[in-house]
Amino acid sequence: MKSKLSVLFNVPNIIGYIRFILICIAWKNITDAKIFLLFFGANCMLDMLDGIAARCLNQVSNYGAVLDVVVDIFGRGVTWCFLGKYGYVVPAWEWFVFACNHAQVRGVQWKEQFKLAPKLVKRVMSHNFKTPLGMLVMCGIFGLPIALYCDQYTTLPVIMPTVFSACLCILGIGRLLGFYVEAWCVVQHISKMLL
Repeated sequence: MKSKLSVLFNVPNIIGYIRFILICIAWKNITDAKIFLLFFGANCMLDMLDGIAARCLNQVSNYGAVLDVVVDIFGRGVTWCFLGKYGYVVPAWEWFVFACNHAQVRGVQWKEQFKLAPKLVKRVMSHNFKTPLGMLVMCGIFGLPIALYCDQYTTLPVIMPTVFSACLCILGIGRLLGFYVEAWCVVQHISKMLL
C-alpha cells in the first residue's frame, strides 16, 4: 500500500511545483517582458502536461487537483496585480470562488455541483470545459491577463492593432462569462451555508 505522503511526489504534482518556481522566476522579472513571457509561457506549457500525466500515470488525486488550481490562480494573480492599481481585485475574486467551490465539495468532485446549474453554466462546464463556451471562458480567464500585459509592456509588430483589439474583446467576453459562472458558484455556496 502506498503511503499518503507519496502523493506529494506524484509526477503531476512535481510538475505543479516546477510551475510554481517558473512563476516565481517570471514574477521576479516581470518588468522584462521577454524573460517574463519566456518563464510564464513555460509554466503554461507544463500546465497542459500535468493533467495528461495524472490520467496517463493513474495519479489523479484531490491534492493534485487543488495544487493545479492554486498554481493557476497564483500565476494569473501575479500578472493581474502588475497590470494596475486595482489589478488585485480579479485574483482576490478567484481565490474567493476557489474557497467557495472547495469548502463543501472536496478536490476533483467540485464539478459535480453543476448538474443542477442553469443551461449557460452547464454549457460552460460540460465535458471539462471542452465545449466552445468552455474554451471561450478558459481563454478569457488565462489569456486576458497575458494579452493585457503584452499590450502594456511589449510591442506586437506582427499583430495589427485592429486584430489585437478584436482578440482583447473576445478574451474580455470570455472572462465576463467566467465571472457569471463564478458568481453562480458563490451564490450556491452562500445558499448552502444559509440552510
